[in-house]
Amino acid sequence: MVFDYSRYYKYEELKSIVLEWEKSYPELASVYSIGKSHQGKDLWMLEITSSIGPEADKKPGYYIDANTHAEELAGTTAALHISWWLLSEYGKNERVTRLLDTRTFYILPQLNPDATEIVMTMPFYEYIGNGRYLPEDQQIGPGLHYADINGDGVIVDMRIRDQNGEWKVSKKDPRLMIQRRPDEFGGEYYRMIPEGWIEGYDGAEITIAKPRDGNLNRQYPYGWGPEGEEYGSGEYPLSEPEIAAAVEFHTAHPNIAGALNLHTNAGVILAPTSIAGNPIPFEDQSLIERVGHIGEEATGYRLLTGEESFSRPGRTHPRMGTATDYLYGQRGILNFVVELWDVYKAAGIEKDWWLHIERALPEEHGIRLLKWSDEKLNGEGFMPWTPFEHPQLGPVEIGGWKRLYLMRNPPPGE
Repeated sequence: MVFDYSRYYKYEELKSIVLEWEKSYPELASVYSIGKSHQGKDLWMLEITSSIGPEADKKPGYYIDANTHAEELAGTTAALHISWWLLSEYGKNERVTRLLDTRTFYILPQLNPDATEIVMTMPFYEYIGNGRYLPEDQQIGPGLHYADINGDGVIVDMRIRDQNGEWKVSKKDPRLMIQRRPDEFGGEYYRMIPEGWIEGYDGAEITIAKPRDGNLNRQYPYGWGPEGEEYGSGEYPLSEPEIAAAVEFHTAHPNIAGALNLHTNAGVILAPTSIAGNPIPFEDQSLIERVGHIGEEATGYRLLTGEESFSRPGRTHPRMGTATDYLYGQRGILNFVVELWDVYKAAGIEKDWWLHIERALPEEHGIRLLKWSDEKLNGEGFMPWTPFEHPQLGPVEIGGWKRLYLMRNPPPGE
């Protein structure tokens, strides 16, 4: 069964694909569940190896997972592509044949099925954890709560006329909002906030209610930090069943010697940078760079090493409880993260940052992204500004970037 690369797959469709592959390639593929999600969905593992040589768990193993974060749908497509390539090329491609005769691949295309299903069937909420909470229950307390206020099936931004606002309309393209200079006055200005409603609104201040989303990539036991130190880390290490299942699988498979975690939206390759705050041994660092540079050649993505930050501005400590730290620091597994997709590179924008704040794009970058969206997506990457009478804020306009299928993932289709 060949799958369609022009769309993303929901849980039941993905299940059908991997079970069909097991039926079509019984000599190579074995499919089984390694555990269940909060809502009881199976976490399907594809074990791929040939019958030549030792049994599967006696061969050196390579582990791949994807869709740790619900919004990062392209990771699942990449994991399925790798699986299909291995299965369909065995016996035809010398490299693939040698790999499966001497190695075992463990491929988990969707680590976070509950929340991924929410992302694919509901308007795009900025924060979805692992399905422990439904979107309407993610944010609690006073502040702005994300919601599809105008019922168009998309959650984008709201702009509100305000002479003290920090935004203005670009003269180069009226769709684009750019930031006002601190010393600028005399024009027409706006406040801009995510689409939603405001609990406890006092008529002036608008903050965003903190979500309780649970970040599965802060759940691993090595270097874990409590919620007060690391946002989204959960009640305790492995409190979420999806990561508990993954760690149990690693423990039961000491033959795993390498790993790849597929994420999206930065267009870079990440590797371990320290062990409990101590520098990585020279031999490991040398190996990481040699293998990482092969990844650069294959993907066109840049390998970020220890001296280059992949944190948001202002963070005073590295992320805690990540898969990278656990796999390398606790299990001694050389591993990489590939951040698939870079819309800026696709639009021809040269950049020197890796994590981006889309609402504060430089004007020239915004113009290029709009041009790319117009030419490649028939304008579908941006929702036009439309007047709406907000029940709390009065007259607003709703519109802006469709982030799920522009910034976070390659847009479905050609």
